[in-house]
Amino acid sequence: MGEAVARPELAEKIGIKRDEALSDLRDIIVDAQSRGLMKADLDASSVAAFHLAMVHGYSLFEVGGRSLNLDAFNAVYKQALFALIFD
Repeated sequence: MGEAVARPELAEKIGIKRDEALSDLRDIIVDAQSRGLMKADLDASSVAAFHLAMVHGYSLFEVGGRSLNLDAFNAVYKQALFALIFD
């Protein structure tokens, strides 16, 4: 990701793939909302972006030493996400 700052072509490719992932996940969320499986008053794009941001941020803790209990992090994230989308 750091390389993308100095390489506009790479930044554009990353943006395209990010937006494709966002769109795919948003479609899943919209479908779940339409069937009453998730809260309907949430912006599906924002929920998808929240999830993608957490996934990409998580990767920072997988690099280098273990300064974080990843199992505990996963548990907190799941609790937060489920509270957000299922109330």
